[in-house]
Amino acid sequence: MGSSEGGRSAEAVSAADRIRRWRVPEFVGVVVGLAVVSLVQACFSEYEQFVPENNKEGINGFPVGLGAEWCTASDLSSCVIQSESGCCKELQEGKSPHETVDDFQLWFVYLVIPAAFFAVRQILTKLGLHRGAASLADVILGLVFCLGLSVALTDAIKVMVGRPRPNYAALRALVEYGGSNMMSLQAKSIRSFPSGHSSMSMAGMFYITLVCWGDLSRSAAEYKGWRRSLLAYLSICPILISICVGISRIRDFWHFQDDVVAGWALGAASAALAVRWVTFSEAFWKGGKTDRYGVVAADDGLLQQKGDNGGGMQLMMGVRDYGSSSDDGVGGGTKVIGGATGDTLA
Repeated sequence: MGSSEGGRSAEAVSAADRIRRWRVPEFVGVVVGLAVVSLVQACFSEYEQFVPENNKEGINGFPVGLGAEWCTASDLSSCVIQSESGCCKELQEGKSPHETVDDFQLWFVYLVIPAAFFAVRQILTKLGLHRGAASLADVILGLVFCLGLSVALTDAIKVMVGRPRPNYAALRALVEYGGSNMMSLQAKSIRSFPSGHSSMSMAGMFYITLVCWGDLSRSAAEYKGWRRSLLAYLSICPILISICVGISRIRDFWHFQDDVVAGWALGAASAALAVRWVTFSEAFWKGGKTDRYGVVAADDGLLQQKGDNGGGMQLMMGVRDYGSSSDDGVGGGTKVIGGATGDTLA
């Protein structure tokens, strides 16, 4: 009787451990949060997708935004006869094609936001309020690698694929009727796959998320319970920024849906490789042990026999601790844990 009850209790504990290990509550919270964000975005949508009538250009005949107007290729073709249409007026005023997130704003997303975040992280570390899993130098180097890899992959694929954009016909009309200030759109009109805005924003934002998860893994003893769950949820927020950027590219007819998804995948892969190979790379390259986020947990466990009569074992731990200014554990220093009597020796 007692053994059966003990077995059921052990099974219940094992199931609870599996739930905690796989972070089931956190994943449920993330899914619910994303669903709420999608619902809010649907409720506050300001304009519907525009499908031009008598679309002779097919999937590449979507309009381009000029000021307050959405102009198709046929709308712009009338400008050659000095039409008084709204599109022609916007074109004569030299308006640039509309982008919800332009290149300058994209720079802010993938450079300024990560730089500001890591600056705050470093300040909290210096004040002793946070223990980072990697130094500021490692984090910045990883960010540079992440963004550089994302740019290289995105540009290479754009050149090899050369896919026309959804608003390709309208962009070509702008080049034809808009004068020299629109010539830069000629090459841009056939660089649809993958979305550079999506890949770069996801690279910067997902990199922040991965560094946050690494810090949480490194400081598991300090962040427990609801605090750990709250920080895990907050670390997802940067990804939502990238999702909004990608959605804006579809809504503005600069990209197809698969362009954006491919860009997100490239950016996420670049961030993951940067975190694994650069930011948390010490154990990866030296053969040490890491947790699932790539954070250095300990060196290989250098076990040494001590004493002639079966003395205790001592474990050399090589854990990096960038949140402490003491000599213990800084820069890969060592701590000797356990001796003949089980004491901890500094």
